[in-house]
Amino acid sequence: MASIDLSSLSTSNPSVVNGLRKAVAQSYGLLALSHNAHVNLVGPDFFQLHAVLGDIYEGALGDADLYAERVRALDAFCPICLTEMDSASDLPCLSVPFAARDGIATVLSAFDIIIKDLTSLMNTADATGDKVTANMIQDRVAAAQKQVWQLKSYLRN
Repeated sequence: MASIDLSSLSTSNPSVVNGLRKAVAQSYGLLALSHNAHVNLVGPDFFQLHAVLGDIYEGALGDADLYAERVRALDAFCPICLTEMDSASDLPCLSVPFAARDGIATVLSAFDIIIKDLTSLMNTADATGDKVTANMIQDRVAAAQKQVWQLKSYLRN
């Protein structure tokens, strides 16, 4: 059986690996933030927002796994410690109780940070020739942008 040479996917580009690690941390941060909003939400829009926020936190967990697995594919390790991830995520927190609009606005501000950082990571990966990471991140940015316009649409009513 022929072996596949993965030497080109080494940690020779620490900026890509570190960007992916930050993406893992931010995904966990978004998971915690959106789950907080999901379970503590009150008001007439509860059922609609509860479902939307549930989709966001479930998606965040999937994203965290996707990014962490990419780190491993790049022959690096992805430490997953809540304390380290909290300090690396730089996302806002949401104190309870909160108004529904404030909860959504806080989730939106987290998405703004995530999209900015993912776009930077995508550009770095692309510039270093890591097209797989760049394409993967591009897909996640597009998904995040879709969630942003949906949440912004709620705030415009």
